[in-house]
Amino acid sequence: LDLHTIGQFLIRALDFGVGVVGSAISFTGYLVLLTVLTSFCFFFFSWKFDHIIAWFDQLIPADNRHRVLHIIGRMDRSVSAFIRGRLIQSLVMMTLLSIGWWITGVPYFLLLGVISGLLNLVPYAAVVGYVAAVLLAVIDAIGEGSFSWLIVLLPSLVYFAVQLIDGWVVEPLVQGKATDLDPLSVLPVVLIGGSLAGLLGLILAIPAAACIKILVQELIIPKLRAKATPPEAKAP
Repeated sequence: LDLHTIGQFLIRALDFGVGVVGSAISFTGYLVLLTVLTSFCFFFFSWKFDHIIAWFDQLIPADNRHRVLHIIGRMDRSVSAFIRGRLIQSLVMMTLLSIGWWITGVPYFLLLGVISGLLNLVPYAAVVGYVAAVLLAVIDAIGEGSFSWLIVLLPSLVYFAVQLIDGWVVEPLVQGKATDLDPLSVLPVVLIGGSLAGLLGLILAIPAAACIKILVQELIIPKLRAKATPPEAKAP
């Protein structure tokens, strides 16, 4: 045994361990600070919301104030409806996955279903819950000595079936109704948003499209109709 080599190995292992622990502490502190700051800002913003809106109102020209506030109000209601729609989607996925994984014998099916449903607030993040469900099912089967490929196949079929229902049925219907976008528009909007801006585009594509639609309805279409109307039809 070379004591010098062993000593160097132990020093490197200790440095690595200290680095990992330091990174974990730093990341935990960052999360705690972020949570505190976010909670404080949310509380202050909610408490002073009426005063903030009143302050911004005085910056809008008086001639267009009513019109601008009307458009902003429509956008606000549309985005709020979008958030409620995402919550409904998460609840649907939470319920379907919990029932499906319960039937297929996945351990901790209820906990995994709840976690996957919450992760579904971010598109495609629910795959984390799926991976955990398959791993737990495999570990449980190996521990009991009854492993078969059905242990992997059945939870996977449940997950992908629920994803198909969510992506092709629930999302177009719920989000389309919430944001006044028809199902035919929701799917290409999500695909375009994901192609242009990745994960952030997937999240913001539908509310952005709803706001753009409101602007077109309120600002562009009336002007086009006014130009298309014959002069004799305008006369009283």
